[in-house]
Amino acid sequence: TCGSTECEVWLRQLASGHWAVELVNRDTTAAHSITFTLSSLGLTGTWNMRDLWAHASLGTISSSYTFTNVPSYTAEMILLTP
Repeated sequence: TCGSTECEVWLRQLASGHWAVELVNRDTTAAHSITFTLSSLGLTGTWNMRDLWAHASLGTISSSYTFTNVPSYTAEMILLTP
């Protein structure tokens, strides 16, 4: 969720068994913080997160995560690994 109908969260399982999460801000005028929960993605347990654009670890997630200030009309990509 981001408080706007302009945000989307996409999930795809990779051949490795890991998961890619894309956080999309379709708002052309404002940045948004986008929150997702593991339960809304159908996942459980604890996962390691990696920001694929910044090539940086984001720590672990066991319930929810908020990616702050996703710029207007862009996307962020996270890799989830067990």
